[in-house]
Amino acid sequence: MFAVKYKGDFGFIKPWDAVRNDKIASQQFLTPSMVMGMEIMLFGEANGAIKRHRIKFDILTPQQETVQGRGFFVKNKMNQKETGIATRYTMLNPELSLLFETKEEAEVAFNSHLFLARNEDIIFPIHIEEITEEEFDLQYEGFELVKGDTIVVGYNRYTGDKMTGNLEYFERTT
Repeated sequence: MFAVKYKGDFGFIKPWDAVRNDKIASQQFLTPSMVMGMEIMLFGEANGAIKRHRIKFDILTPQQETVQGRGFFVKNKMNQKETGIATRYTMLNPELSLLFETKEEAEVAFNSHLFLARNEDIIFPIHIEEITEEEFDLQYEGFELVKGDTIVVGYNRYTGDKMTGNLEYFERTT
């Protein structure tokens, strides 16, 4: 197997159940449909090439942005929108590690950049190595949503199916 590590400056993954709150923290894991979307970006189709993944970051840091309300109101014969300030707790220095079965898949991934969830959250490949799945579990730390039914994490944007999983955190032990 082959691991490809990506790194970026910041990243924000909007939680599937987010509402228009004034404060919202980034989701700290990838959903199955996000992994499918990354496969489509890399290979042109959802082919199951990404076998495992991990995401970690240094800290969640608050960033403020101006947001506009949904509706309009008329003031001085002009259509206007209400504005407000939203605080987004964004991942600082996110690191994403992907595990592939073949060297060819890993090389395609290593020659491509990815987005965590928004176009401005770009991450670049920095490392590729041959590794076993057991070594991946021991050497790559971070959050991973694994198969299970402990939590509902949304609905698959491609199939409409409910997505569930167990959220695990792996620590580096070697």
